[in-house]
Amino acid sequence: MQIEGENNQFIYMEYREIDKKNPPLDVLNLSLKDTQKMYLDPVPVMLKEYENSDEWKAFAIQLDDKESTTVGFAIVGSTGIDNTWIEDLMIDEKFQGKGYGTEAIKHLIKYLVASYSIDHIYLSCYPDNAYALSLYEKIGFKKTNRINVYNEDILVFNV
Repeated sequence: MQIEGENNQFIYMEYREIDKKNPPLDVLNLSLKDTQKMYLDPVPVMLKEYENSDEWKAFAIQLDDKESTTVGFAIVGSTGIDNTWIEDLMIDEKFQGKGYGTEAIKHLIKYLVASYSIDHIYLSCYPDNAYALSLYEKIGFKKTNRINVYNEDILVFNV
């Protein structure tokens, strides 16, 4: 997938499935801004939650450059026709504000639609995470007026 970077040059991104039990160090070293740490668990905690579940896939989000620079991480999956989720998405603090998160969500939607016979994709977001909510709504996610056990709003994308 490509996005337009600085000086109107295109930046290519890759999505590499990773081993949830033995993730690469560059994924484990991803970090968030201090103001964002309340919204996501550390990467090792997220991976541990899904390590024994084949329904959930973890991806390193990388630039297609010489170093295959890892800019983010995601967990997605489906446990049935009406239970498909972008469960976790994280863009490293050094790479935020460059369009990588937007393009990652769009790519993950395409991946889930191509991989599963689905009508909806869900994600959840804390109601005070205004930046993330705005991003998700810009892409086409809508609030469902439901909340999960963590008091996060549940949003849906209709395929």
